[in-house]
Amino acid sequence: MNYRAPVLAALCALLLTGCGAHSSASGHGAASGHGPAAVSVALPAEPGPAAESTSYNDADVMFLQMLIPYNTQGVEIAKLAESRGVSGEVKKLTASIVGTHNEEIVTAAGWLKGWNKPMTAPVDEHKHHGGMPGLTADELAKVKGAPDEGFEEKLVNTLIAHHDDAVQMARAASADGSNPEVKGLARKVESLRSTQVKVMLKVLGQ
Repeated sequence: MNYRAPVLAALCALLLTGCGAHSSASGHGAASGHGPAAVSVALPAEPGPAAESTSYNDADVMFLQMLIPYNTQGVEIAKLAESRGVSGEVKKLTASIVGTHNEEIVTAAGWLKGWNKPMTAPVDEHKHHGGMPGLTADELAKVKGAPDEGFEEKLVNTLIAHHDDAVQMARAASADGSNPEVKGLARKVESLRSTQVKVMLKVLGQ
């Protein structure tokens, strides 16, 4: 299983270093690149409500900007189970992943809109930091093209790795963010993904 540790290390270092606190009236949000597979982000037609607190720092903005494309890719991966031969347990889990990921996208989009920040940041702004963790185009193609025999195992292993990356992102954000709602969302992401990973490990018999 590929956890892309070097990329995550660079990501977490970025979250923990260039993050000056400011209010919505000053400063610039930190940047986030798209995942290696050049995720095409489908933003919600109606973003969620603005965050109650208008105080935030660059780590808060960066986490939200990363969460949107990262969750978009997670939804794409999870939806592969809809048309493939997987167990009822995996279908139920992937449907839950699609639902919660989309809810988080709506929430993140609403907070960024309320702070007048872009939903995602230009790819070039993160290239020198190693980009954002996620599946490469090659890895995603291998999951999509996996034969029916062994597809469920391939899909579940892929989701575990993807969830593990999200946990690392969330831990960095909850440690260095300043907005209470963003930190709360980060803790929720960490808890939910960790719980889902435990379920997936059971599916694999681990």
